[in-house]
Amino acid sequence: MVLKNTIIKLTFLFFLVFSVPFYAQNVLETDTIKKNYEKKATFHLDRAAEVENVDSVNYHAKKSLYYAKLSKNDTLLMYSYNTMSHAIKIKYDYNLAEEYSQKCLSLAKKFNDDYVQFLCYNLLGIIKSTEKQYQLSTEYYKNALSFAKKKHDTINISLLYHNIALNYYFTEEFDLAKLFLRKSENTYNSIKIFKDPSRKDSDYIYLQMKKSLVADTKEEALSFVDMAIDRAKKINYNFHVSLSYKYKGRVFVKYNEYNSAIENFQKAIAYEKIANTKSSDSYVEIMNALVKAKKYRIAKKYMDTLFQHFSDRDIRPMILDKYKVISEIYQNLGNLNMALFYANKRATVSDSLLKHNNYTLFAEFGKQFETKEKEKEIIKQQLVIERKDNEKKNIILFGGMAAFLGLLFFQWKFNSQKNRKKNAESAFEKEREFNVMRTSFLENISHEIRTPLTLINGYLNLINEEATNHPKIKEYVKNALFNSKKVIFDADEILNLLKFEDKKLSLNIVSEHLNEFLEQLFLSFKVLATTRNIELIYTSNIPNACNVEMDIVKIERILTNLISNAIKFSNSNSKVLFDAHAEGKVLSVSIIDFGQGIEKDDIEHIFTRFYQSKNNKSVGGIGIGLLLAKEFATFLGGNLTVKSKVGKGSTFTLTLPIFKDQFQKECKTTPLTQKKNLLVIETKNHLDKAVIDSKKPSILIVEDSIEMSNYLKEILSPFYNCAFAFDGLEGLNLAKKQRFDLVASDVMMPKIDGYKFKELLKSLPDYHTIPFILITAKSLPEDKIKGFSIGIDDYITKPFLKEELIIRISNLLRNSNELKLSIRTPDTTLNEISETHIDKLLKEIENEILTNLSNENFKVEDLALKMNYSQRQLARILNRHTGLSTVKFILEIKLREAYKLIENNTFKTISEVQYAVGITSSSYFSDKFKNRFGINPSELMRK
Repeated sequence: MVLKNTIIKLTFLFFLVFSVPFYAQNVLETDTIKKNYEKKATFHLDRAAEVENVDSVNYHAKKSLYYAKLSKNDTLLMYSYNTMSHAIKIKYDYNLAEEYSQKCLSLAKKFNDDYVQFLCYNLLGIIKSTEKQYQLSTEYYKNALSFAKKKHDTINISLLYHNIALNYYFTEEFDLAKLFLRKSENTYNSIKIFKDPSRKDSDYIYLQMKKSLVADTKEEALSFVDMAIDRAKKINYNFHVSLSYKYKGRVFVKYNEYNSAIENFQKAIAYEKIANTKSSDSYVEIMNALVKAKKYRIAKKYMDTLFQHFSDRDIRPMILDKYKVISEIYQNLGNLNMALFYANKRATVSDSLLKHNNYTLFAEFGKQFETKEKEKEIIKQQLVIERKDNEKKNIILFGGMAAFLGLLFFQWKFNSQKNRKKNAESAFEKEREFNVMRTSFLENISHEIRTPLTLINGYLNLINEEATNHPKIKEYVKNALFNSKKVIFDADEILNLLKFEDKKLSLNIVSEHLNEFLEQLFLSFKVLATTRNIELIYTSNIPNACNVEMDIVKIERILTNLISNAIKFSNSNSKVLFDAHAEGKVLSVSIIDFGQGIEKDDIEHIFTRFYQSKNNKSVGGIGIGLLLAKEFATFLGGNLTVKSKVGKGSTFTLTLPIFKDQFQKECKTTPLTQKKNLLVIETKNHLDKAVIDSKKPSILIVEDSIEMSNYLKEILSPFYNCAFAFDGLEGLNLAKKQRFDLVASDVMMPKIDGYKFKELLKSLPDYHTIPFILITAKSLPEDKIKGFSIGIDDYITKPFLKEELIIRISNLLRNSNELKLSIRTPDTTLNEISETHIDKLLKEIENEILTNLSNENFKVEDLALKMNYSQRQLARILNRHTGLSTVKFILEIKLREAYKLIENNTFKTISEVQYAVGITSSSYFSDKFKNRFGINPSELMRK
């Protein structure tokens, strides 16, 4: 046994002695090869920077990347990725250029290399701007700007400012474009020394050209571009002269002076030839000006030259839609087949770009939520890689003990796979839960943002319609600003939540009269309470002279959320109590409402992030207000609690510590006596109906947003007698007391949502056939299907056009009046059809039309034959129960389906939609669609 152990030890020692020199030799050879690869990679990087030929740059960039990968030198790899992205970008392959740039950016972040990060973000901004993804391009430019500012690189700061301005110009945000151009000019003027003298001239020329785009007058714009031309000619920058003439042509196009524009575009093309450069922009823009001037044959000649010198991929105009211009040329020259070809091509590219933009922005937004989880996953992967490397080293070093180590490795591998499988399953479950939460969160974000944006757009449109100095303008602007602030407030809520997560929140202590502050804050909700006839009652035992030092901003955030919730969930004609009580070192504030209350199962979850009550989903909201209130209270050293009974109301109590040194002398010497301020809100409804005009139809509007109700009253009152309710239950009670000609309702409301309200309304006498519209921010197809399945007549999503809403209501009321007239005329031939079977029969008729939707030859006689009725009987049935003739009923179904197809992006062109619903005439389709919905089909597709 001893001899056996000795032999094993000697064998191991022999293997170790001879393997070490062999291993050391391999390491030395590997190091030599690595340095050789690094040398070659560096050589090609330098050559790529020196050569000017595009193909040569591309060749050396590929070689540098190849050798950098072989050398496994991450620094060289980072610079090679950057060089490669520039080389690929010159070749117009923007997707691949972006891919290399993102790889370079990842390594630059790893090494904290500010300069390379600046280069990557700047190139990504250029790529996205060229792809017309201006919002994403601006974000990249701003990231690059932060690094330029960090290095005090004023030259690049100026350049980035006017690149950002150009993006804002393309998105028609002209005020922002002007702002950033001013910043660019101020930064440029502050530069005293230019390391590269040519940059001083070129940056000046670019700045003047871009200022011409946002100039207020034609004369001002021309003066800017003429300064650019003069400077470029003075220093013989022929390329810049060409570009300046192109901008001058754009100025003339803007002011419809097409002959002058054509002249300047021709000069631009001439100077391009002198500079030995070529640009597809010049040809596309002169083609556009010629089309505007109705010189189609000359435009065709330039188009032929364009196709002769440029491939389709190389034609990438920044400002114009090339396919639109080409299609117009062919159309006006009578070549309708080619015109249709390029029109369809334009629609395909636009749709693809829109989907790509949305996907990219959503992916960027999603990264903010997933970063932490991904970091954990990367750490796990790195640990696995390190373990595998250790395995290989151990196998090489202890080759003589392969059998023994093999057994250990097998056991380790088995356990490792088992743990990875378990971790993967756990990660998958967490990801699934996260995705569900995020989807709910984003949906609620959409609801909260859509309504204010509808109001902003609506009131701004009203401003344009009003005469100058009209007294209503101030009111409209006030409402628009209010809703803009609401959007900002919601965004701030999310930012505050992120601050809590990152532990970046800080105290901001100020001195304030406590009782006065609390009373004014509570009474600031007077207008909101007035609209619901809610009584506000304030009680306090805090002396008026009591002055404290507290973080007033955070306390205001907490109480604002609690008060607004109390009013929101209270019944109309009820009251909300605010009780402030200071005793010892504790301030206690209770907010009491007498509304619907909170379910017992929900109470323990209401302070949870993104939580939405199962019994009150229809109220909406982001789902973080109460969470933030709770977090703020805890951060301030206090607490927030709730007590509630269903049907009785809720009490939220905020307790905060008050330290002795916070009280002034007045607080210490003044005895704390009970003080009660009772405020009874006047029971005057802000949305009282206007004087009732018996000639106007009566409309019931059910909407829980006060601001939206005010807006609807403003645009509908001139045409209709409007009554308002703030939730489905109030609307139902109003409908029982008064008969209305039409009902319009929101979907997401407290107590009873829009769907339930419609179902209950149908049970009331005389309301079975009353037109019913849903006006909502819920835009998913399943929401619309649910609405139409319960019998609504129309579904309008926010934001909407004022004219579209008015026309839709007008059409529904006209059809309803026709229906009333047909019912008043008795028809004994229809008595055999039971009223209980009418809904079923109408549904069968509608299904038959949908079955033959795309059949353009499907006529009235075919429908009558399918339903086993004569044409005359079918016409009487439809006229009596829908108010429509058979032809109009078929058209109504076709138009509704067309609206759904366009809104859901089912097809890429209007032509495809009209053929899908069996209408062959484009003019007939557009005319009927506009009359029915108040908007052209093409406008709806763009929207």
